[in-house]
Amino acid sequence: MFYKLIILLLILNSCNSVKKMNFEEVNTIVYKFNDSSVPPPFHRSFRITIKKDNMNLLVDSYGDVLVDTNFIINNTQFEEAKKGLKDNNIEIISGKKDNLEPQCTGGTSIDLTLIDSEKEYKGSKSFCGGKEDGNLNGEIKNYGNKIKKMITNFNQYLK
Repeated sequence: MFYKLIILLLILNSCNSVKKMNFEEVNTIVYKFNDSSVPPPFHRSFRITIKKDNMNLLVDSYGDVLVDTNFIINNTQFEEAKKGLKDNNIEIISGKKDNLEPQCTGGTSIDLTLIDSEKEYKGSKSFCGGKEDGNLNGEIKNYGNKIKKMITNFNQYLK
């Protein structure tokens, strides 16, 4: 009986396991902010893709691309972006579903994709009605602020 209980606990624990990534192996970081449902003149979602030698910023309003621009970065900047993942305790929990109530409308969300030479790791966190949920742990908003600072005058691209 004791062994059956141990096996059951191991199975349950594996369903919601935290991805302990070695951030050193990451070669691409994709941070995406999905804006709330507001009229098109005010809606701004954006995606920042960071690689070893460049960064891409794409800003859209309901799929209409407003900005798509590249920036050259150096290896030190890329390493700082990776270090920020660890500094902000970013973790992706596999198997966890977003449990925000369906009637919660108008919220925002953040998607994070980390790519290494073997696999993509995807996480998201929703923010709605003063609540947050998703399969991303850590200070994802702080991390987003850190990488937005890598782009000089970031807010001008959201106009």
